[in-house]
Amino acid sequence: MCFFPRATVDAPGGRLAVYVARLPSVRVGISGFTARARDEALDLLVAEVRAEPERRVVVMGDLNGSTDDRALRPLTDRLVSAQTEAGAGFGFTWPTRLPVVRIDQMLLGGVRAASAWTLPATAGDHLPVAARIALPPGARTLIRPGPEETSPVRGCHAHGPRPRPGPSLRRSHRTTHRRPERPAAFTSPSSPVPRPGTP
Repeated sequence: MCFFPRATVDAPGGRLAVYVARLPSVRVGISGFTARARDEALDLLVAEVRAEPERRVVVMGDLNGSTDDRALRPLTDRLVSAQTEAGAGFGFTWPTRLPVVRIDQMLLGGVRAASAWTLPATAGDHLPVAARIALPPGARTLIRPGPEETSPVRGCHAHGPRPRPGPSLRRSHRTTHRRPERPAAFTSPSSPVPRPGTP
């Protein structure tokens, strides 16, 4: 089964739920492109976001699809892309040598992006991404309502055995961390990078 780490952050205006996701790659087979594993994992992620009790949500990671991908609409109809809202340039992330598409995303609900940008290449085959998120005190914006789910959530075995939660994530994948009083900056989990400066 797929496992999407989730944490809650104490922030101005209330708590913020943050999900980290890495969806399976789109594959090329005998019959052409297949995205079945990616779409099964996406169904599970969408179900978790729909059930999220917090009003403010960030979903970030390698989604192996652009925001124009129809398969991602259950997420992009509910959440706003930080790059689309406030990004510098095209924000392409893959492949590292000559990026032509953005498949590493930061999607926001109930908060707004102040800026978004790509970071220098690392050893990975994706460019890392970063965003600065405005967290105004007293914000009560709700996640945009999305379309009703029309098919049951399917199982996902693309990642192998479910990883054991680390010390900062309990079995329920819910934990709380206190953050400093300043705009939040998040980076994609594609690869560890130093804390970004001002774009």
